[in-house]
Amino acid sequence: MTPERPMRRVTFSRLALGGDSVGYLPSGKVCFVRGAPLNEALSVDIVQEKRKFARGVLSEESHGAHCSSAAQCGGCPWHHAPRHVQRDALREHVVRGLRDVKWTDGEDLSWLGDSPSKHWRQAARFHFRDQEVGYFGAGSHRIVTPKKCENLTEPMETCRSALTAWFSQNGLGKGTVKVTGSGSDQRCAVQIHFFEEVGDWQRLGASLFAALPKGTYLVVETEDEVYRWGDCEWMPVGPQSVPHEVGDFVQANQFILEPMLSWIENQVHGFTSILELYAGSGLLTFSIANAERRISAFEQSPNAVRRLH
Repeated sequence: MTPERPMRRVTFSRLALGGDSVGYLPSGKVCFVRGAPLNEALSVDIVQEKRKFARGVLSEESHGAHCSSAAQCGGCPWHHAPRHVQRDALREHVVRGLRDVKWTDGEDLSWLGDSPSKHWRQAARFHFRDQEVGYFGAGSHRIVTPKKCENLTEPMETCRSALTAWFSQNGLGKGTVKVTGSGSDQRCAVQIHFFEEVGDWQRLGASLFAALPKGTYLVVETEDEVYRWGDCEWMPVGPQSVPHEVGDFVQANQFILEPMLSWIENQVHGFTSILELYAGSGLLTFSIANAERRISAFEQSPNAVRRLH
């Protein structure tokens, strides 16, 4: 006979990275539960208990989700919390990480910026299996395809809808799709990686590229080849534009990019010699470049170095 799991009443007060809500048992031990709404006293089944923490699952249905697809979709780990709570939690984690590496000690971090309550996501990873494409379901590998993702920016959602329609007619094994929005315009970049061989991707990729919104940049990666369609992204930085491609390390979120660049400019004000490590395609390099500064930028990616020149 399976022993009955202990049940506790827990009120969750904050969000942890990865999708868990954080509360405390009556003993004072921290308790993690995935998807638990905040500031509600909830019944929790304890499924794992260690010396310093416990994990549990909700034993009752809660109506705290702030997304119509939250019950099935695992695309956003914090979908059980309002957007402003997610934003504050993310800011808290960023500040803690910066303090851990001694980058900041309570200084103003308003450069992190702000974002709207809906249509704020500038990047998303989808999974496909045969004719299905969507997010993994919460806590599973089941593919969930929401009718509409209200957290994606509108260009991203348009691109997701086009991918869904195309894959529904072209079952192609399994793999991942990463969609990144541009902080500068309405275009998206789509990167597809296949876990198995699928045949003639020159033809299939051209078919998919034609089905995607105009201006989309498409990259398809198989085990042996990389195929590209469309022009690379150009991101405005001051009076010039910086090219970048899928896989480059750039900040594409328009709600963060501009205040971040402004903050960096304030930090380097007055310096005439600057060393930048891991410069990528030069997003930060070009943003702080002027006639009075000498910038030494180091980067190990050959493609990024080519675009730096």
